[in-house]
Amino acid sequence: MPNPQQLYHEIKNILAERVVFSEANIDEKLYEHVKLGESENIKSIIEAYRYKDKFTRITYKINIDMKLKPVHKGDIKFVGDVNITMGATVETEYPQDTPIQKSIVWAAFRTFYEKAIYKDVREGYKAEASRKLLMMKNEVQSFFDLLPKMVKG
Repeated sequence: MPNPQQLYHEIKNILAERVVFSEANIDEKLYEHVKLGESENIKSIIEAYRYKDKFTRITYKINIDMKLKPVHKGDIKFVGDVNITMGATVETEYPQDTPIQKSIVWAAFRTFYEKAIYKDVREGYKAEASRKLLMMKNEVQSFFDLLPKMVKG
């Protein structure tokens, strides 16, 4: 694949402009760039999150692993392989600051609340996470589909 390194910047654009995350909610957890002779390996983990209510957020995690080799032919600077994995989780955290919030009675109440009332809300958040994840995957695939055309034209 020609110029796969462009995907790294495109992922952040997809998150900010097309999936519409605030840049403050996009966090690069890892970035490694290792040069091995002529080839280069780049590994990055990007997380984006969206708060849904007082206790819940959806976290999207994107792992990018690239192996690049320089070629310098016209517009093509590198050729290589890219492996991308994406996932989304719905995370709910309740405060446990006070003795009441740490008690077994409060834990039992939270369990009842989760199963009886909040379950449908969480299912809605999971459906949203799946839709956004599919949107991100489609946007990345669209970028890959355009990449050879971008290099030639």
